[in-house]
Amino acid sequence: MANVEGMTPEDQQLVVPALQLLKGNEQAMEWRVTIQADAMAMIDYNQQKTERTEFLTSVATFLQSSSTVGQGAPELIPLMLRMLQFGVAGFRISKDLEGTFDKYIKDFETGIEEQKAAPPEPDPEMEKLKMEQQMAEAESARKQQESQAELAADAQRLQMEQQAEAARLQMEQQAKAQEMQQQQMQFMMEMRQSMQMFMQEMQQMREEFALKQQMDAEKNAAAVEAARAKAAAAPKETANG
Repeated sequence: MANVEGMTPEDQQLVVPALQLLKGNEQAMEWRVTIQADAMAMIDYNQQKTERTEFLTSVATFLQSSSTVGQGAPELIPLMLRMLQFGVAGFRISKDLEGTFDKYIKDFETGIEEQKAAPPEPDPEMEKLKMEQQMAEAESARKQQESQAELAADAQRLQMEQQAEAARLQMEQQAKAQEMQQQQMQFMMEMRQSMQMFMQEMQQMREEFALKQQMDAEKNAAAVEAARAKAAAAPKETANG
């Protein structure tokens, strides 16, 4: 009877608290009983049929007229919906549909507000220009990346060449250092050999000189002895004569 399904979401949230209120402590409640004549009378189905037909006809006629107005002036649609809500509330038979009308009108108004808050539809020409600009920026970025890649490759190649040249120079320096070291070692060996030969020659010369001195000394000693012998022999010959 309450037509909960046709209520707005805000009204539906109040259904459970309302039931809890109705099922509360009866002693703490004060009841008000209202008796309406039409509620106590027998249901006249023909009258209901007539009222519903009148209601549907009025709504259909209004919707047809309002659709024409809405096509010509969309800004008047909310007003037409409020007028429809006002007209529906005047029919006793429409009580079961009032919640449905309220929910539809509220959802429609919410959609209009969202459309107003939504950004406007993009201009095709602007979108085309934007796309071309993005493509140009992408092409520029691609060329820049290619240029950076080429620069990086050149820098890497130059670095590799420098490293190779440094390694070659280092090898040459090492080879020259080894060659100089070998030359120094050979020079030292030759110097050592020369010193040895020189020492041997000096030793030989000393030995020859010593031998010569010895021979000269022996020769001098022999000459002295001969002279002495001759000197000693000379007076005897005189005396004998």
